[in-house]
Amino acid sequence: MKNDAIRAEIHSVVADAFRQCDPDDTLVVVGHSLGSVIAYNLLVHDELEHRCDVAAFITLGSPLGVTAIRKAVGPVTHPLRVAHWLN
Repeated sequence: MKNDAIRAEIHSVVADAFRQCDPDDTLVVVGHSLGSVIAYNLLVHDELEHRCDVAAFITLGSPLGVTAIRKAVGPVTHPLRVAHWLN
């Protein structure tokens, strides 16, 4: 969360997986633990550069409710590109 170079590298790897989707695909994004924070950052900050619909964002064991994480990612809000978010 605090090392910009490491965060950028991780985001790049995960974003590459999203870029492989077909524009006609509808995605369900599932993130567990720190993976939910990574996916959240990509979805909220629109770093994915893809045009697939995200029908659902499912977070499991997510630390997004932890005060220190909320401070690091900013206010936690429903990602605009996501139809439904289930935690």
